[in-house]
Amino acid sequence: MTTKLTARCPACNTTFHITPQQLQVAEGRVRCGQCSALFDAKPSSTEPLLPPTGSMPPLTSAEKALSMTDDTLFTLDSTLPTIRPKQRHLLSWLLIILLSLLLVCQVLWFNQQYWRTSPFLLPLYEQFNLSPWQNIKQIRNEQLVVQPHPEFQDAIRVSLRLKNTAPIPQPFPRLKLTFSDLKGRVVASQIFTPKTYLDRERFDPKSMPSGTPLQFQLDLLAPSRRAVSYQLELFPAS
Repeated sequence: MTTKLTARCPACNTTFHITPQQLQVAEGRVRCGQCSALFDAKPSSTEPLLPPTGSMPPLTSAEKALSMTDDTLFTLDSTLPTIRPKQRHLLSWLLIILLSLLLVCQVLWFNQQYWRTSPFLLPLYEQFNLSPWQNIKQIRNEQLVVQPHPEFQDAIRVSLRLKNTAPIPQPFPRLKLTFSDLKGRVVASQIFTPKTYLDRERFDPKSMPSGTPLQFQLDLLAPSRRAVSYQLELFPAS
């Protein structure tokens, strides 16, 4: 009859049966089937084997539920799921890549007013059907001249030159022309949309060329004779 010894796991106090032959195969080291702790079960170890079960007090119901058979003891270790170091390394890199992509997307979206001026990134933004990019501060009024109309009385001709200094095209602006008297009071004011001052055969209202000065003329009725000064203001197209 095979002699069986009873060992107790020092980590979780689970008891189980083991034979001397099994101790020799495992060189005295066994793994607890309950908590997976590895410990030395040889009689000479600091954790001595318990006396045979015949001299032990009866097990309680809780200890019986935790008791493991010999076969379970040596097969459970091989069936425990493990994650290899290479798998952990790969998962870590995938997580880093995903977080980096998320950060890049947030930067491109919340700072699109800046990044959309990049010719390299502009095609990317165009895929999302966003409203046209526009920065009215980068459209400069380089010249404004108001003079009597050469052909009609009580009319004036307004000549102006605009330049888009942005690195990419943007919509043409709205123009507000204001006439004032000597005391700075407004005598006349009018707003012109791109459709009213552009030659539609030459220009697209949504695409003002970059870096090219453009000359325009407006023929208007003359304001009151009290008008002694004028001012041109630029506003976004919409």
